[in-house]
Formats: sequence, structure tokens, C-alpha cells
Amino acid sequence: MPPFPRFSPDYRGDELALIADHARRGLSCAFIGIAGIGKSNLLNCLAQRYRTITAPDGTPITLQTVIVDCNDWNEEPADFWRLLRRELEKTLSPTNVIPLSGDPAERDNLIIRHLAGAFCSQPGHRLVVVFDDADRLLTRGPLELLEQLRTLRDENRDVLSFLLFTKKLPLRLGRACYLTHESKFYQLFSSHLFTLRPYNQADAWHMLRFLNTQAAQPLPNATLRTIYHLTDGHATLLKLVHERYLIQPPSTQNPVGDLLAHPPIRQACERIFHSLHRHEQQVLLRMTHDRSSLTADLPALILLRRRGLLLEPDDRIFSVLFENYLKLVTSY
Repeated sequence: MPPFPRFSPDYRGDELALIADHARRGLSCAFIGIAGIGKSNLLNCLAQRYRTITAPDGTPITLQTVIVDCNDWNEEPADFWRLLRRELEKTLSPTNVIPLSGDPAERDNLIIRHLAGAFCSQPGHRLVVVFDDADRLLTRGPLELLEQLRTLRDENRDVLSFLLFTKKLPLRLGRACYLTHESKFYQLFSSHLFTLRPYNQADAWHMLRFLNTQAAQPLPNATLRTIYHLTDGHATLLKLVHERYLIQPPSTQNPVGDLLAHPPIRQACERIFHSLHRHEQQVLLRMTHDRSSLTADLPALILLRRRGLLLEPDDRIFSVLFENYLKLVTSY
């Protein structure tokens, strides 16, 4: 019997189709999602499934994805170019052309341009450079670094594009360096901003079944349904709660309290909370005890709905676990 697949055929279907369509057209885009929402799984599935995409005329296109984890960046421009060069060399064919420039950052930048240009010059190719956890990149820049990325794209127009993942809105992240007014890099994706929401029910259920196949003693379906109810499809919470039920199931009298007392689950809720803008945090905290004073908070409410943290039709706070975590925060 073949192993149970990690990803269903329809896994994150809308998001992956959107990314592939932008890559085919050479357009950059950005996704905003809360902490632990499942970006790594999305990128793994993108790299596995979308090695080839199809042009409108049916011609196959080779799609290459290069992932740069901005958590590995020490915020120095020279280190950024070193990191980007390293990831390109891992994925694309290494180059024997080494510039003689004495400045390491300039040399790395020239090698990056050579690697990208050599790949993009091949017919029927597309290159997507992913900046994962790009909040600091947009916050600290500096602007000159971002504009060099825009130049890299312009040298490979319609073939190279960028895909950014952030936890907060790019326009707010980049206020200090006037990102929205001064940056041509920002213009690449400013009209292509999307939210990355928790898993839908089908994806969450498939992921729970996959986790269950990895367990020595799988959990019954009734317990899996409880886990889905508690987490509402948040990737990290789903995994952590499943692990907790395998090792030490919570008490039937107070399962939510027992789960929130488990440090990894409590910390995951903290990371969700701290990945939000301050105004979003304040609105969620008020909603746990007073929903009548939110009329002035429409922008934050709209963003929370789009992120999937408030569920229609009654703006229920997503995830029983996260809602109860917020109640603990208000009691500090």
C-alpha cells in the first residue's frame, strides 16, 4: 500500500494556482499571514509540484524556486547578498565566472546577476525568488538594497519575479524608509498583496490524517475532529495539539486549559498574537469581553477577517485555543 501523501491533490489549491499564474507572467506578489500559518508546507508543495507550468498556448515552462529565509540574515547588506548568492548557487548551476572586485558584497551582487541572467536567458524558463519572513527586509532595507533587487528583476523582466511572505502589512513595515513612496521594488508587488489564511477544512483534515499515519498508535477520528475544532486549521497549533493528544491527552473536564498550560502550545498562541499589528491585538483583546465598542475599529476588523482570524457570519475569533489564550492575556 503506498504511503499516505503529505499533501492532498487540492492542497492550498487557490494559493498555489495564484503563485503559479504570477510566476508564468513574471509578476511579483506578497502574502501576509500570521505566525505558524503553514508557509513552509506551502513552499515545500510549491517546489515539489510546480517544477513545470503551462503557458497559455500549452507550451511547458520550467519553473525554478529559490527560497531565501530572511531569519538567517543579520541585517547587514553584505550578508544579504552573501545569503542570496548562497541560495542561488544551491539551486541553479554554479558559475565559474568570479568577478575580481575586491568588495565581497559587490562581488556577490555581480555573481547573483550572472547566475540569474544565465538561467533566465534560457527559453521557457521562469525564476521565482522567495523571501520568507521578509518583515525585517522591508523594515530595515536599506532602500538602496531593495532597489538593487528591482534592478535584478528589470534585467530579467517577464522571467524573474519575487514572492514575499510577511506577517504584517508591507506598507506599515516600510514606513521608516518611505517604502511606499520611494521604492520601485515595492511597486513590483504593491498591487499583488494577498492574505494567507489557516487551512480550509479539507486541508486541515488531510494534514491530521497524515500526522496520524506517522504515529505508532493513531488517534481515533473523534479525537481528530476535536483537534480540528480546537485549532480551526492553524498549521502549527494543529500539529502541536495532535502531538499532545498522542503523548498526554488533556483532561476531559478542562481540555483547553490543560492544552494552554503546555508551553509549546501556549508559545504558539503568543507568536500568533505578536505577529499582529498593535491595533489588531487591541481589537481582539476587546472582543473577548466587549463587542459593543468596535465601531471605530473597522480597518482592523476587515484585516482580521481577511487573515481568517475572525470567522463569519458573527466574527467569531478563530480557534478555541487562541480565543482562550486571549482571555488569559486580558487577565494579566
